[in-house]
Amino acid sequence: MIDLLAEEIAHHQRNLMRAQERRAFATWRGRARPGTAWRGVASQDKGPFAALFAVEFKLGDGRSVPWLKATVAEHQQRITLLERLRAGLDETIKRHQDAIALIQESGVTCLAEIGDAA
Repeated sequence: MIDLLAEEIAHHQRNLMRAQERRAFATWRGRARPGTAWRGVASQDKGPFAALFAVEFKLGDGRSVPWLKATVAEHQQRITLLERLRAGLDETIKRHQDAIALIQESGVTCLAEIGDAA
């Protein structure tokens, strides 16, 4: 149960971080209203990336890096990590698609029934 709770907290924190990232880059691109408060800090007071002031991201080697201080190499390392994660997700999606096809082709309701249907 503790693992599940920790996972949910991490998921929630990541969603909050994504929102901060989106807001910072939207402000930078001129899509957000200048001066809109974010967690008590007006973006016009600290620039468009104020929302990322306390945000860090993890690198492939396990280190965390502050968004505002990350180098080009560190951003590239993050991209590489995310690409590996995306590839793993694509493989998982394909397995689920294959399972659906097998279930439908076999005329059963789940994979466990395939042996029974023969």
